[in-house]
Amino acid sequence: MKTENGGTALTRAEILREVEKFFGQFYTSVNQPVCSSAEDSRAEITRHYSEDVSDISMLEISMALGQLKNNKAPGEDRITSELLKAGETPILKVLEAL
Repeated sequence: MKTENGGTALTRAEILREVEKFFGQFYTSVNQPVCSSAEDSRAEITRHYSEDVSDISMLEISMALGQLKNNKAPGEDRITSELLKAGETPILKVLEAL
């Protein structure tokens, strides 16, 4: 195993010492930016805010509920997909208000 200074670690103790040194430096190092933000060639991030997105319609909610599989275990709220589907319009109105 090559050491940091170009030598070779041959014994188990030397190899363990090099591994400890490497990972000690690796996990305590602070990331430095590769390039400045002015030189950053990555694409700009476009943020979408709620004003840009139209409200979800009752038809979309109904279609989404229709795609839920039956006979599946409920989540933490203990509400099954069958219960949501059986609620029809009253449930759709509540979900639309969320």
